[in-house]
Amino acid sequence: MPEREIILKSIDFALQVSAYDQLGPAGADLAAGARRELAALTVGWTEAARACLASTALNVDRDRHQLDRGRNHFIKDFRQRHGVDARGYAPEVRAQLEAGMADFNQRKLRVIEEASARLLAELKMAGHPA
Repeated sequence: MPEREIILKSIDFALQVSAYDQLGPAGADLAAGARRELAALTVGWTEAARACLASTALNVDRDRHQLDRGRNHFIKDFRQRHGVDARGYAPEVRAQLEAGMADFNQRKLRVIEEASARLLAELKMAGHPA
């Protein structure tokens, strides 16, 4: 598996572990499964590399939550201006909504991409064979 793919999957599983842990006992089995997947992807990683991954995942989670809040405010403001029922939107209004949502989705993807690039660079600088 290419390095970039391993990094992206590692961040994803670290985020899953965090989310499932927040569910308490209800998420225990799911968290355990995500931990197994994460451990398989990071075999041979040093503790420093794993700590770097955990820190990266926390930052990604924080940034994604911030973008989600921004998206929710965008939707609320949009609905206040144009109404709640999207079926009644004129094509140009619908296009504005879709463009705004696409922008938030792209920004979320960039958060992951940038975090994975930083993590990969940090691991390489530390001489880690990620």
